[in-house]
Amino acid sequence: MLRPYPRSYEQCPHVVHSGLVLRPSDSEECHSTPRSSPISGEAENARFPKTYPEEAPALTMYVDGRSLPDGFVARAEICIIGAGAAGITLAREFIGQPFRVALIESGGFEFDLATQELYGGSNIGHDYIPLDQARLRYFGGTTNHWGGNCLPIRPMNFEPRPWIPFSGWPITWTQLLPFYRRAHDVIGLGEFDYDPSHLSAKLGKALFPFDPSRFETVFSRYRALRFGEEFKEAIGQAENVTTYLYANVLPIERNSETDSVAQVTVATLAGKRYTVQARYFVLAVGGIENARLLLLSNNVQAAGLGNQNDLVGRFFMEHIWYPSGSIIPVDQSTELDVYEHQHSIGDDVEVRAHLALPEDVVRREQIPDFRAEIGASQLSPESFSWSHIVRCLRTKDRALECMKHLGAYVVGMLAEMGGRLGQPSEGGGVKYRLNNYVEQIPNPESRVTLSDEKDALGLRRVHLKWQLSDLDKYGIRRAHELLALEVGRSGFGRLRFELPDHEEEILHGAGGGNHHLGTTRMSDDPKTGVVDADCRLYGLHNLYVAGSSVFPTGGSANPTLTIVALSLKLADHLKAKFRT
Repeated sequence: MLRPYPRSYEQCPHVVHSGLVLRPSDSEECHSTPRSSPISGEAENARFPKTYPEEAPALTMYVDGRSLPDGFVARAEICIIGAGAAGITLAREFIGQPFRVALIESGGFEFDLATQELYGGSNIGHDYIPLDQARLRYFGGTTNHWGGNCLPIRPMNFEPRPWIPFSGWPITWTQLLPFYRRAHDVIGLGEFDYDPSHLSAKLGKALFPFDPSRFETVFSRYRALRFGEEFKEAIGQAENVTTYLYANVLPIERNSETDSVAQVTVATLAGKRYTVQARYFVLAVGGIENARLLLLSNNVQAAGLGNQNDLVGRFFMEHIWYPSGSIIPVDQSTELDVYEHQHSIGDDVEVRAHLALPEDVVRREQIPDFRAEIGASQLSPESFSWSHIVRCLRTKDRALECMKHLGAYVVGMLAEMGGRLGQPSEGGGVKYRLNNYVEQIPNPESRVTLSDEKDALGLRRVHLKWQLSDLDKYGIRRAHELLALEVGRSGFGRLRFELPDHEEEILHGAGGGNHHLGTTRMSDDPKTGVVDADCRLYGLHNLYVAGSSVFPTGGSANPTLTIVALSLKLADHLKAKFRT
């Protein structure tokens, strides 16, 4: 709970309420410390004194932005906008550095409905979750409820792939590898080990008996770290980091005469306005909001910052979640629970196995990357082709397809009632359900734009037009065909296939993982990207973007581990600015 220290502004009119104590700001009325940038250790000690009135609690550098006076000016060398996985990782890396950091967060330490509603917007494309439900808007961001699934993006996904338009990162997997290892330490994931044979042997668990050159097992590591809770104390005790809560950055104002941003204006829902000045700014407010804020920032560039080539907001991607297909084992006594749920490997770290197409097969087949999480359930006749009966009955002129799936349903029901090959049924069996998480190909028509509706701060809300393509659907279909072949070849069982041939809407019923990717994509060419390999916005020398919005492609791995790795890389880049 934030509370101001009981002392009036009249005694020092520009004093900052830093949550638990009063801390002098840059006002000359409060102190006479010479200003410098970056500031020296001596200047830092003078600016943030280590002694306070006896009645003051321990130093905590959290500021309730609602308590600041209108017109207040805060100064720092680096301003981070957003305190989710990316923003907190950056702030943590800057603790103890010889420069000041301002961390700006829209919410507080707990969920607040009025703040959460600032995420509201409209979906005008493929059906999608309401935008104010897709992410969390308070300190720690969406890590406040994520499941902890961590897996590096595969090396193939960093490469240009001729069959995937707009593919290729300006950095390689090898270049990001040391930051992946450091990200493991940040999240507390243990050793950097994703070898399926090693992990399955360590757990004493069996894997699907598939040829790994045809269909392979991959492992994710799980640790649902709540970044806000885990790093709150360290960031709060850092003398060079000040966090401003309940603080919303308004459209960023570019200097009309230089290629830079000098300051941002911050607003509270209560109507307060103040300013944060810095040498460098990092935008880290999520895959949709990063694009939204850049599009809103049009005081100099009418199309928005970084949007000189009409790329900001385009290429919105998700990990396509499409539950379809079930593996039915011949031997109903088979136990493959390493795929069904997570297993502890010590130190609060768990692992779980998934199925994936090998990289060589993806290249050969020229399809998007494919990964399937597995859920086991009891086999029932109602499960067989029923989803497609429902799908085809929703539309007209689908009689033949309806009859096909109804026939499959009846055959399946009779087979299960009678048991396999006419043997008596023993009360059903087990099936391994495929919950597919699939790479979406970059699509410039899948995009974030601005609507005319405005939020409580008077800012235009978002239109999200999520668009899927024929190649997205074909990739899922082909992956299922290849898996079916391997299930049969290995003698394990059979695969029930559920993707309809014809749909009025491509991949009707598909959802996403709430992973917002690609809207400020990274490229070594400003004609094909919004930021460069260092995540610096093209056209401005001191504005950077962090988070999954910079992903040129998403692969099939959940994004948080890569977000943290890229944030560590960006932190090193910015620290080097002050060393030179």
